[in-house]
Amino acid sequence: MSRLEIIKQDINFLDKPLWFQDSRNDGLGFVWRDIDGYEYRTGYKLPDKVDIIILLCLLLKTQTKEYQTKIEVSHYEILNQCDLPIKGDYYRRLEDSLKRWKNVSIEFSGTFYDGKKYFTLGFGIINDYKIDEKNKRITVNFNENWLLKIKESTFFKYINFHYYKALKRPISRRLYELLCKTFKGRNDWSISLTKLGTKLTLSPRTVTTKEGDKEIIFASGVLVALKPAINEINKLATIPDIIEKTGILKEDLFTVNYYVTGEKQDRIIHFKKVLVYKNAELSNQPITQGQDPKITEPMQDEETISQPPEQPIQNQELLERLLSLNVSRAKALKILQQYPAEQIKQNLDYAKNNSNKVKNITAFIVKAIEENYYATSQEKLLKDQEIERQQAIDKENRLRQENEEK
Repeated sequence: MSRLEIIKQDINFLDKPLWFQDSRNDGLGFVWRDIDGYEYRTGYKLPDKVDIIILLCLLLKTQTKEYQTKIEVSHYEILNQCDLPIKGDYYRRLEDSLKRWKNVSIEFSGTFYDGKKYFTLGFGIINDYKIDEKNKRITVNFNENWLLKIKESTFFKYINFHYYKALKRPISRRLYELLCKTFKGRNDWSISLTKLGTKLTLSPRTVTTKEGDKEIIFASGVLVALKPAINEINKLATIPDIIEKTGILKEDLFTVNYYVTGEKQDRIIHFKKVLVYKNAELSNQPITQGQDPKITEPMQDEETISQPPEQPIQNQELLERLLSLNVSRAKALKILQQYPAEQIKQNLDYAKNNSNKVKNITAFIVKAIEENYYATSQEKLLKDQEIERQQAIDKENRLRQENEEK
């Protein structure tokens, strides 16, 4: 079996992208923002699927050295460990990758979650690097704040580097990052296809409308891109000797089932995690990797970290409504403990009014409460109303201008 290579990664850096599917740009800079308060800025080329492998390799090396901010490696070490060709073009590609990471800065505007509360944070990834032209040794100086967030994180996931490298499609790697983050402590995940497209960093299409050109991620396009990625993830997980080849733990070895509900741009994809080894139990035992004391921290459960203290049942009527809709008593009690009564009531009503095309109404109700579909629908309604209001103002102004000109 290959040497065990396990990388500790903070959940925030799996949920928010550090690299991009489409890295084509002029190399003069790029800014990317999502709706959840995350800004990614670079003054050079965008990091892509090659760059994330190189970064993870460097991160693995600093973790095995007790998170030293400054490490020294050779071109050969990195290319060999990343399974990249060891030749001139890739020597230059490695050096270009260092330049890309040096130019990246990221900022979380009230959205960096440490398992207890949210923060506003901003930092780079690599402060600087130096290449000795005589012996081709590379010295990399990591940003201390970025490295510290991973080192001291209690909201993290271990990633098997061998397994991650075995995924060849860029979208497969990005989807795998999101699934590892989302399936930590649970087996189901539902998300709108358009929002997932943003998380996957898929390129939007420019569409000409009456209001001008708009960039839109189409749900249909996201679904088309997802299918080969899901197939690759499932195929890798079912290779007979994959554990021997990569050293991945049984509880981390899963395939993915999915189904889609809704129509057009409002479609939602529902993922289901299926363990390859049905009897695999989540382990709280440390992962052993050589003599590195920093890699042998016990795995922690996201739900345990985020779990609020137990509370008495606040609303018997809501409990009875949940039970009448075939939600298990244990799940209903957990929902009543975790979510405000008003949110539960609003989403029960929302699910009732939008369940005509849903196959599994019970699962839909639970997800509606957990993801607060009602609030999302209200936000969309307000945005639509604001667009209509602005269109009416524009029309009125245009008519007034035409009358003045006449």
